[in-house]
Amino acid sequence: MKLELKKISVWAAVKVSFVLNLILGFIMGVFYAIFLLLIASLPISMMGEDSPRMFSAFAGIAAIFLPFFFAFFLGVVYTIIVAISVIAYNLVVKLTGGLEFEFKPVVEIVPVSASAGFSQPPSGGEQQSTI
Repeated sequence: MKLELKKISVWAAVKVSFVLNLILGFIMGVFYAIFLLLIASLPISMMGEDSPRMFSAFAGIAAIFLPFFFAFFLGVVYTIIVAISVIAYNLVVKLTGGLEFEFKPVVEIVPVSASAGFSQPPSGGEQQSTI
């Protein structure tokens, strides 16, 4: 069975992209914040006399806001990129045709139970008669 993707809904792609990019941006921001804190904790002898205190204070404040900044920034920027890409795909599909997908139907074999066609007598030893 062949199916062809002729159009992608821009709004649906934007919604999904925004949520995923918020999550990924927050995770990236956490990693960058950890990296920034590691850099800020370098020994004083490597960075000079006064700069570590100022840098570590900045790093502490930035580490709090960095995950939220990354989440918002990546959420907005990458969602705009996805929206432009979906619009471009929809325009190109009108000229060239959509992506073709070929699916193979799956045949599922369901085992038949032993009592499938037979009725069980009621419990309690009673006989059931049919007329």
